[in-house]
Amino acid sequence: MKRGKKGISSIIATILILLVVVAAITIIWAAILPTIKNSLDETEFNADLTISKSGYTYWDKNNNITCVQIMNNGDEIEGIALIFTINKESYSETISKSETPSKNQAKKICRKLPGKPNEIKVAPIIKKRR
Repeated sequence: MKRGKKGISSIIATILILLVVVAAITIIWAAILPTIKNSLDETEFNADLTISKSGYTYWDKNNNITCVQIMNNGDEIEGIALIFTINKESYSETISKSETPSKNQAKKICRKLPGKPNEIKVAPIIKKRR
């Protein structure tokens, strides 16, 4: 039997393997993450649409027409999705860019509906710029 030659214990071997794996993951993460970030097209966009609750937002019950005044407090948008809820049924319509308000402007949009809306929602339509 030879003295002075001992192998490493299994606990120390496991810890060393874990350290090698963590180091490899760190190196790969540091190399790949900047590549992924550079390849993604990040665009900040401020879309802030509000519906005026008074003034030009109204319901004309004689003609079944709803008019909504929408204020664009954000960036230019490609269009608007209007969602009307009438007696638990939803009706949606896409409003083209020519009808949408420009930045910091308001526009009145009128549509004939089958009844008085209980709720009106608005959502911006944004197209990715290349």
